[in-house]
Amino acid sequence: MAEKIKLSQMSETIIKKLGCKREELVPVAFALGLAFAKDLPPRLDQKGTIVPLSTICRGKYEALYKILIKYKFNVSPELSIFKCLTDYGFKKLEEFHDNEIEGDWLLGIHKYLNNQLKSPLDIEKEPVLININLGHSILTNQDVILTWNDAQVNQHLAIIGMSGSGKTQFGLEILAQIYEQFPDLGLVLFDYAKGDIADNNQFVNLIKAEVVNLKKRPMPFNPLQLPSDIEKVERNEFVQSFVDIVDTVIGLGEAQKNRLYEVLKDLYALYGNIDVYDLYEKIKEIYQHKPNKLLEITRQLVDFKIFPRKTTSADIFLFQKKWIFDIHELLSSSIKELTVFVTLHHLYRQIMRLKDAPLSKNARLMRGIIFIDEAHNYLKFKANILEKMVREMRSKGVAIFLLSQHIDDFETKSYNFLEDIKWTFLLKSKTNKASLIAQALNITPEKAKQIMERVKELKEGESLSKGIRTEKIEHFVTKRFYQRFRG
Repeated sequence: MAEKIKLSQMSETIIKKLGCKREELVPVAFALGLAFAKDLPPRLDQKGTIVPLSTICRGKYEALYKILIKYKFNVSPELSIFKCLTDYGFKKLEEFHDNEIEGDWLLGIHKYLNNQLKSPLDIEKEPVLININLGHSILTNQDVILTWNDAQVNQHLAIIGMSGSGKTQFGLEILAQIYEQFPDLGLVLFDYAKGDIADNNQFVNLIKAEVVNLKKRPMPFNPLQLPSDIEKVERNEFVQSFVDIVDTVIGLGEAQKNRLYEVLKDLYALYGNIDVYDLYEKIKEIYQHKPNKLLEITRQLVDFKIFPRKTTSADIFLFQKKWIFDIHELLSSSIKELTVFVTLHHLYRQIMRLKDAPLSKNARLMRGIIFIDEAHNYLKFKANILEKMVREMRSKGVAIFLLSQHIDDFETKSYNFLEDIKWTFLLKSKTNKASLIAQALNITPEKAKQIMERVKELKEGESLSKGIRTEKIEHFVTKRFYQRFRG
């Protein structure tokens, strides 16, 4: 007599919701359950349809699946185990469907599994020097060439210029040249102000980026999902880091920080893994709609659907793709800032677990670029993750590109970002701080005072920088991305 199981009512409901044939979904659900269940899932009711074991195992993999079950869970592979894993897998199918991170939810499952099996280090190749043609010198009319990934220096850069100075187009041209030479490099780009980068199809297509417009789809990860291999002590650090992020953006009192910390710990203890929706429901229960910053920020995360519900995508390595996160249509500046800081923390945890980037023949292997337009919106915060990234990412092969309107934005009360940024390009801008000009151009404060007026009078596209091949200041006309397509 053929072996059979009975699905739960929950699985039947999900099958109807997904609109696919039961016999097609059942083996997929079982495979997902076997792949993602860390412990044996609880046994649910038997109010659903009877399904033959041969349907689950596609007729020929039964022996293999039984071996895998015994190996993973250290139990006898009884029929009840197949049922538990299949019902659990249907819940995972529903999560992929509801989030639709990849557009086509079935294709999203395939891409996710492919990403999980692919190590972030699979993309790494022998380091080669990447040369960037920044533009032409006004003095000599020769090309100004920057060897970007020289192993002796860091690869961070700042582009400073007022609106209309050409800084964004200059930044895009630098990115375009880098990705033409090294297309496997990861990218996380935040389009803050106008969405003009995300809408630039020529740039997006050239570097083969994926655009995420947060008014239309969520971020591709759940920031509250615990990493699969996290230890108990690290879990507390994970919780504290999220509390710190929220505090950085909206400013919490000590009582609220402690409350948020305990709420998160309790939710993890109750559910194992959580999302911002779970957090909002708990915060709402505590404060009962009383005006409260914590309640308001979690409500906005849920109402604007910034992050997905619980899913298995937390460990996707962001630098396996080139992402452009279009946040300009979000009306709340706090939500914009929180989204960026949460993403940076997520990326920081992933990157710092990597080995140092290999070096070869004076070249550093580069793994990714974090590109932040309108960076003054983020540089101003205390306890800034950007500071940690600028200080610590060099050895990991990650570069931070910061674009802002004023050089003063880079000097905060606790940290001067220019100290750890190798290349600063000054386009038309204003400042009264000669010391910052001196630092950016590697000149004396006295000479910087003479140059301040010159910086204010630069024409569109003109830039000053420290000497690249010599110690003399470079004065050049930048290459801008739009110039590639002029008739």
